[in-house]
Amino acid sequence: MTASRYRMRFQKREALRFISHHDLMRVFELALRRSGLKVA
Repeated sequence: MTASRYRMRFQKREALRFISHHDLMRVFELALRRSGLKVA
């Protein structure tokens, strides 16, 4: 099994700057689950 690395770059701009850190991390977690990518 070969492991792959992904790098993500993200900036909170415009209306997104009002979203809390906790809510943003929850969105990323859900997106990763739905994508099926394995996270270390």
